[in-house]
Amino acid sequence: MAIYTEKFIFQRSAGPFSGLLGCVLHAMVLGMALRPVAGWGQADWQAGISLGLGRSFRHSPAMQFELPAPALLAQAELMRRRGGPQPWRAALGYPRSGWAAGWLSYGNGPVLGFALGLYPLLELPLRERPGGSLWLRAGSGAAWVSRIYHPLDHPQQTALGSHLNNYSTLGLWAERPLGAAMQGRIGLQAHHQSNGRLRVPNLGMNTLLLQAGLRWGAAAARPAAAPAPHPAGPRPQFLLRAAFGARQRSYYSPVQGLGLFGAGLRWQAGPLWRPQAGISLMRDGSVRDDGIPPDTSRTSLALWGGPELLLGRLGLQGEIHLVLPAPPVPPRVMTRLAASWYPAMPAGDGPQPFLSIGLRARGFTAFCSEIGAGICL
Repeated sequence: MAIYTEKFIFQRSAGPFSGLLGCVLHAMVLGMALRPVAGWGQADWQAGISLGLGRSFRHSPAMQFELPAPALLAQAELMRRRGGPQPWRAALGYPRSGWAAGWLSYGNGPVLGFALGLYPLLELPLRERPGGSLWLRAGSGAAWVSRIYHPLDHPQQTALGSHLNNYSTLGLWAERPLGAAMQGRIGLQAHHQSNGRLRVPNLGMNTLLLQAGLRWGAAAARPAAAPAPHPAGPRPQFLLRAAFGARQRSYYSPVQGLGLFGAGLRWQAGPLWRPQAGISLMRDGSVRDDGIPPDTSRTSLALWGGPELLLGRLGLQGEIHLVLPAPPVPPRVMTRLAASWYPAMPAGDGPQPFLSIGLRARGFTAFCSEIGAGICL
């Protein structure tokens, strides 16, 4: 029975609900504010705290633990609002950006432990009036989970298999001024932790909380600056990139490694986006530390393409990959969601190096986290 139970858990470790939620949140907010700390002395910051009370959810039959107590959250944050001529700021209503750190208890400490999260936040204005405002709040970063699955020590913790996880959050908040330099805030926030199948089990934890808090500091009004014109690039750019990733199929299987090298072209189609397409060479196989040869290892070509959304120095990519392995393995289609950060944005057509982090998926059941770098010429 124990063997069957563990097999059932690992076969369901990337259920469609958890996988879909993870993909959506990663695509929307992964790294959306990777660099909000630049220029601290150039803008007014708001500091805030909030407390949350809610419920964690068992969204898979493989999650056999109980949740006898409500989920609890304590969070501190630092936010600011900037103007400027960037087209993406004007298109999104001049959002707020900043950082948050929090402690989250799932509702069953002896089995699930707790999570400590640090993540960038973005708040998009939906409605702004002198007496109150409504904001869409999103963020994604990293979380350390205190208790993870182990077949002997913690067999009931079937949700998370690694201490390091992604922390994604999405919510709706109402805000009302309580004076010249204080705002009261209340919102409904969803929180998700998973590791992109870096180690299994990876069912993930989903928590819905009602949060309330205070924020100190003068609330910045919507900037009135008009966006500057942003002409399309005069010519296509040549793109080179490399990445590596890892995933695990089951608790007792080796970690699967993935290495990629790609080249392509991209065009500046407008101030906020650019299409890109190219070809990649992909090598994947098992990574073992016991001297046994890899279980599987193959080299494949992949044709890929998709748009990149430009948010200042941050680019968000969504791509479709047609993977062409050597026969008799059939072709397969994969998707890639990634965020790239450009340390410098030179004028004209100068070289643009970048760092990237992303998630590859085949359907909603096979995931691989990746990290990489590249340059545009």
